[in-house]
Amino acid sequence: MSIKTITIENRSPKYNRLLKNLANQSTDTILEWKTYFKKCKVNPKCNTDYFIMAIQVCEDILKERREK
Repeated sequence: MSIKTITIENRSPKYNRLLKNLANQSTDTILEWKTYFKKCKVNPKCNTDYFIMAIQVCEDILKERREK
């Protein structure tokens, strides 16, 4: 049994803008934003796609920091 990892490259302007804004924040702040985005994602009045992308941005930043 093999496990495949799917990597989604998101180069949208929203992704890049959010990445740029969050990259300068502390790890604790990014974790707080990730929690906030997860809460908003389940709200039916919110744009779920945006919050899924925002959570991915947070995870990408945190992953990069762990690798350093």
